[in-house]
Order: sequence, then structure tokens, then C-alpha cells
Amino acid sequence: MSSTETIHVIIVEDDPFIAADIQHVVEEAGGVVIDIISAFNEALQAAKTKNVDLFTLDFEIISGTTEPVAKTLSEREIPFIAISGKSEKLKTIAEFDQSVILPKPLNPAQLTASIKRAIQHHA
Repeated sequence: MSSTETIHVIIVEDDPFIAADIQHVVEEAGGVVIDIISAFNEALQAAKTKNVDLFTLDFEIISGTTEPVAKTLSEREIPFIAISGKSEKLKTIAEFDQSVILPKPLNPAQLTASIKRAIQHHA
């Protein structure tokens, strides 16, 4: 990732305060948040159709978990970072085994470093 490259991110998070925190970190890292999604159906549709550099995924959102979203993103080779209060559980779920998993409460420095690693890994 070069310093002039803009990272386009979709945030999947149903807590508006956490979504705002993630957005702030993404923007501080030089990224642009394309959308903030809180519902499962919208998240899955975005995973199937949107061309962005990175997704952040909460595990449990309105009307479902993001396992199918993670699977779709993996199939499309779009990197994602899982941010969840259930981070230990995610380590046992196949759809998340290749992703960065960050626990809640969110550590901004960890997220910034993870954004950079995720983009470099999939470049």
C-alpha cells in the first residue's frame, strides 16, 4: 500500500457508536468509508456486488451473523477484518480462519495496523 493509495472500506456493524469509531480509524489511516451497513441482507448484498479494498465485519449484526458475508468476501478475494466481542469463537469458524480478528472493545492502533496488513497481504 503506497502512501498515495486510497483505501475504500465498507463497515458492517450494527452499533452506531462502534461504527463511528471504526470510521474514524479508517479515515485517520487515509481510507474512505464507502458505506456503513447494520443489517445482514444489506451486508451480504454488498459482499456480492461492491468492489472495495476492505470490509470490517462485526460477527453478530441485525438479523444474522456475518459468516455468509465472510464466505462471499473470501470467494471474491476481498480482505476483511472481523471485529467482535466474540473474537475467541470466530477463531473456530472456518469462514474467519484466514482473516484478522480483533476483539471489542476496539483498539484503534490494532485496527490501523490490521488495515495496513490486510491490504498489503491482498495486494
